[in-house]
Amino acid sequence: MLVVTFTKAAASELKERISSALSDAIADNPGDRRLQRQFVLLQKAQISTIHGFCLDLIKKNFDRLGISPSSKVSDEAQTSLMKQQTADNVIDNYYSGLPGYDDIENFADFADNFISLKDDRLSSILISVYDRVSSFPQGIGFLSDSAKELEKVADEGINGTVFGRLIKEHMTGLFSYYRDVFSDACEYFRDGDVFENKYLPAFEYEYGFVSSLLAAAEAGDTEKVGDIIAYRSPVKLGAVKKELQTEESSFYREVRESFTKNALNRLTEQFLSQNDETVRKTARKTHDFVYKLYLFLSAFDRLFSAEKRKRDLLDYNDLERFAYDLLVGADGMPTETAKEISRGYDDIYIDEYQDVNRVQDAIFAAISSESSRFMVGDIKQSIYGFRGAEPSIFAGYRLNGEIDKIYLRHNFRCDAPIIDFVNLVCGTLFTSAGKTVPYDETDALVCGKAESGDAPVEIAVIDTGDFRAQGRRATEADFVADRIGRLIAEGYRPGDICILLRSASRAAAMYEDALSARGIICRNQLKRDLFVNPEVLLVMDILNVIDNPSRDIYLAGALKSPVFDFSLSELVRIRKCSADGSLYSALKKYAGTNEAGAAKCRNFLDRLEAYRKLAAEPVDRLIWAIYCDTHIFALATGSDGEQDKKANLLMLYDYARKFESGSYRGLYNFIRYINDVLESGAGFEAAASESDNAVRIMTIHQSKGLEFPVVFLSDCGSAFSDADIKDRVLINRDFGTTMKLSDETGLASYDTVMRRAEAVGIKQISCDEEMRVLYVALTRAIKKLIVTAADTDPDTLISSSKMKARFGRSGNGYAYRTADSYISWILMAAHGYSVNVIHPEDNGEAQELSETADIVPAFSPDEVSALAERFRERFSFVYPGAGQNIPAKLSVSELYPEVLDDYADAAKYSPDGADRMKMPAFVSEASATAADIGTATHQFMQFCDFGLLGGKGVDSEIVRLTSRGFIDAHTASLADRAAITRFTETPLFPALRDAEFIRRELRFNIRLPAGMFTADPLMRAALSDETVLVQGIMDCVFTDGNGRLTVLDYKTDRIPYELRHDRCAAREYIINRHIGQLSYYRLACREMMQRDVDRVLIYSFSLSEAIEIPKERFTEA
Repeated sequence: MLVVTFTKAAASELKERISSALSDAIADNPGDRRLQRQFVLLQKAQISTIHGFCLDLIKKNFDRLGISPSSKVSDEAQTSLMKQQTADNVIDNYYSGLPGYDDIENFADFADNFISLKDDRLSSILISVYDRVSSFPQGIGFLSDSAKELEKVADEGINGTVFGRLIKEHMTGLFSYYRDVFSDACEYFRDGDVFENKYLPAFEYEYGFVSSLLAAAEAGDTEKVGDIIAYRSPVKLGAVKKELQTEESSFYREVRESFTKNALNRLTEQFLSQNDETVRKTARKTHDFVYKLYLFLSAFDRLFSAEKRKRDLLDYNDLERFAYDLLVGADGMPTETAKEISRGYDDIYIDEYQDVNRVQDAIFAAISSESSRFMVGDIKQSIYGFRGAEPSIFAGYRLNGEIDKIYLRHNFRCDAPIIDFVNLVCGTLFTSAGKTVPYDETDALVCGKAESGDAPVEIAVIDTGDFRAQGRRATEADFVADRIGRLIAEGYRPGDICILLRSASRAAAMYEDALSARGIICRNQLKRDLFVNPEVLLVMDILNVIDNPSRDIYLAGALKSPVFDFSLSELVRIRKCSADGSLYSALKKYAGTNEAGAAKCRNFLDRLEAYRKLAAEPVDRLIWAIYCDTHIFALATGSDGEQDKKANLLMLYDYARKFESGSYRGLYNFIRYINDVLESGAGFEAAASESDNAVRIMTIHQSKGLEFPVVFLSDCGSAFSDADIKDRVLINRDFGTTMKLSDETGLASYDTVMRRAEAVGIKQISCDEEMRVLYVALTRAIKKLIVTAADTDPDTLISSSKMKARFGRSGNGYAYRTADSYISWILMAAHGYSVNVIHPEDNGEAQELSETADIVPAFSPDEVSALAERFRERFSFVYPGAGQNIPAKLSVSELYPEVLDDYADAAKYSPDGADRMKMPAFVSEASATAADIGTATHQFMQFCDFGLLGGKGVDSEIVRLTSRGFIDAHTASLADRAAITRFTETPLFPALRDAEFIRRELRFNIRLPAGMFTADPLMRAALSDETVLVQGIMDCVFTDGNGRLTVLDYKTDRIPYELRHDRCAAREYIINRHIGQLSYYRLACREMMQRDVDRVLIYSFSLSEAIEIPKERFTEA
């Protein structure tokens, strides 16, 4: 017997259950030798995951596959990093035209088609395509097959292809729905005098119009559909007073408006705007790119496979692919190896079959060719489409009349009201709009509990109309947190409650904050990166110190940590002991003294030396030794999230252990590996939270297989994600591969009819998966299910959903398939169910304040007198030097030699002075000023790449900066392109471009003697011990090829008219105007760089010239 499931936890649980059942049976029949034998054999039973079975099969056939017998399975982070590095190498090889990488003509054009101004991660995009096709039986060959389908479109046109079928299905569903709605509207309006005269003619026209469209669509005549729309001549609606409108009339009117303004326009844009010649042309171009993509990924696969073989590594795709190659022949039939394995089993049991992909299904089919295969699954719970799961496979077996079926309808988890609600909602959805979920009366759940609670399912829609400033999700999170508080007061434990979210990344933090604000313990179980947790960062600090103690930041972090417990004052004393050199050298020097804390330093150095000797051992042993020596687990004891912290530390140890089992070993390589993975964006998953008595916040996917007494299904008003159809390249096992294409400029891309058709098909598949995700969410609750959503107009949402439900089955469930949220589905499917509309203002601030007023403590008269005296003492305190009116901080732009003299009268800074809050420029000025243009030009100079600016020009660099988010579109439009172009033609430009050292927007804070800023001798004497903090930002500081340190400031000042023909006078004007500011820049730069400044330059955009200020013009401080 072979038993296969999807997760290690499930396999372990299954073994435990069988062991428990056998133990009970042996207790009842102690003399049964057969039961005893089965109990002993259980430990050797083949109960494993799919990948465990595949790995075992591969290990037994290393010689046939040409794989090293020492091969191991790499972790996901390591695999991701290897893919990234390999893809970068393949891209470089193609750009360089190396032998074996010359089969893609004009590779630069190919690469440009896959990137955009918003996304230039070429390697990541290509890797994502590789990952998608790897789960298909054809592998990369799927792209070659896709190219053939596109070639068919190019040669014969789109009709008769998979894309033509998708377009036809989309149009017939759309037109069927609107035809039924308009037909119903006509019947309704015939019954009322006002509506019959005002509305009926318009709706009769729409009914006839859409009926014609439906007939053309059903005939597959797309051209005729376009002609009918082009010659549309609608009848205008008559005017009906608002007070005469009904719920039905408003709905029909809104549907008609949506049809005319949205549906028809969108349909025309999607499928009717391109003629047959254009469609064929874009199909040919798409074919070329898809085939080149096949060539590229073939080269990538060869190099990636070679790299894995070199390191004796296998990834999870390898496990399935090698098993498939061993078991399935080129003709798709079982190999002799498969038949031999099949003869070794009487029965094969596979759990969660609804989540298999085609490769896995082919593997199981091959090994069950001569044995029984028992497949267990629930199509309604197939929610892993993003991992390649194909529920249609299990659905196909279910519809096969030759296969015996057993229906497991009884649910022993949920109370009866929850079961009834699930049947109502999901039964309606699956039968109305679900295409991949066969559903009939045998699929309806039956409550299997002997005793069931009777708490009804709650639906709460929170009205956020007056609370938009808080945010829709925040308002809903507050409601949920308050409701949880009441449940806990009723006797529920926090651990009994779970908040389920479709996408925790968007809302989880808000629910966590709302619960924490009310003192409710909670755990946000959203997948987090291991290396954002302080306990893990501390260990990495220590490892970095062991590797190289001369790195100050890591050493300071380790010393200051609770492990070594150095205080900030101790670190300051250590640093002062040796101002030069590293903190490590200062630590060693201080340890040799008799100063306070020297013994503590010596103890640390002794421990560090012991760790460094252990560094020669495998890194996992080093980490465990650190754990034991530092008692780091004890540090987590008693802290918030204690179990999570310990689990994360064990996770780090496990990562190290896996790393040491690979081809790269040692502390240095481990640290480098961690840093490379983090830089690649792959990340490491933290340990799952193990906290018991806490409200769980998790995604619906994380909840699969779990159950909770109380479940809040929240954030149901959020729109479904359309990420599946936003990718530049779309891939689907049934529809093929399509993509957006770059236009001739390369700066923009356009969609194709084929890609839009595939997007429609993928959206239907995504819709079906969302229905299954909703089913999983609703069936997690044991006793109480509470559905929550937020909306700005709940009453309209509810009434509209009620009307749409009347046409739920029209057009293949068009109303359901075009709904945009769970709450819309629920309200449509359960439109007769009670809905609570929550108005947050009903529990407003006044009530909250009155409730908290009683807990403010009262004070005795003596205590009041004592407090009053303390307030008088503190409020009458006068700071030293307060009468001198010296500012604590000044910016460079405010400085001039007598600035403190002007401070003395305080007029400029008094409440009644001129320094009042000004109206923002975007309010007071309608058009851009010279200052706006100057600011935009400065911002361009701050971020531009001088090399690209010189090579590709101003326009290209502005496009790059805008696409990367360095400057916005408004700034890009204002930047003075002509002035910047002239700048690139000056001698200064190559000096900047080729500078050995350059810093732009260099911020500084320095303290200068206050006496520098007054001409009053008495004030200067009084301020002899005072300093002023001066802050500013230097435009640019650089060192040229001759080693000269230069301060450069950009100026966009307009030259006075009378000086425009006298460049010498104009230069002098600019120097005189800015020398004060530049003198402080020069002084700050000297302090920061600890060397003299060789040149101070002003680049005047008005003069298109760099002006050097003579050194003698500066007054030394």
